[in-house]
Amino acid sequence: MARVLVIDDSGYFRSSSRLALCRDGHIVSFAGDGECGEELLASGAYEVVVIGVSLPVADGADVLRSIRRKGIDTPAIALGVGVSDSTKSKLSSLGVVDVIERFVEPSVIVDAVNRAARQSVARAA
Repeated sequence: MARVLVIDDSGYFRSSSRLALCRDGHIVSFAGDGECGEELLASGAYEVVVIGVSLPVADGADVLRSIRRKGIDTPAIALGVGVSDSTKSKLSSLGVVDVIERFVEPSVIVDAVNRAARQSVARAA
């Protein structure tokens, strides 16, 4: 079980990911844009963040860059459509451990969150 923050502007994605992640035992919070997500992440209460690459107000890379400057190293999973290799490289440098295509089965998100949560626990040990 992990505390997961999902930052995405798609209500459908937030709903389907919540159902799948909660069913797997995770505690899930949501933000619909980058600015709200950054505020929630600043609390440091999350073990994994799932974040859209393209978001209203502040995009995923901007949010991650900002929280990394604040010393928050929460593992991140990025969601996008056709994310380029250069963008993947940039995201990786910002602590993204996995980049997933937006339109996948919820089980793919759950598996990615479980992998990231294990990394988060290993870091804390």
